[in-house]
Amino acid sequence: MEINKPALDRQNNSPEFQINFECNDSEITIGRMNNPVIRSQLIDMLMRVDVYREEKMRSIKVVPFRTSLDGNSEDDLFKDEVENTVYSRQELGFKARTREEIEKQVAEAVEEVTNSTVINYTSEEPSNESMSLGWKIPWT
Repeated sequence: MEINKPALDRQNNSPEFQINFECNDSEITIGRMNNPVIRSQLIDMLMRVDVYREEKMRSIKVVPFRTSLDGNSEDDLFKDEVENTVYSRQELGFKARTREEIEKQVAEAVEEVTNSTVINYTSEEPSNESMSLGWKIPWT
């Protein structure tokens, strides 16, 4: 007779297990982020997003839209002549993160999610930001 594995077995990454998983979704996410292939794919995707954003910021043509009232040029805004989108000086100067920077940020985020659960004592519905201990399911 086969014994069922515990629900929190992070080693079981089969699609069947993940689809029928009845516990916290964070357990699946943490398991995936601990898989070196999946983590590498995520980091590659984040790098492509950063490179695309940097290239886009370099390629757009902007005109001054609003200058800072206090003379701080960091607060200046610029408008894209084609799309009419407004950008800050900081957005226009975006630089793509290095692979090492992204790896470090992903590792820190996974560690934080793995090691902590933010709780509060309100009666608000729980969210991805925190778990509200005073919340009651409306239909109970």
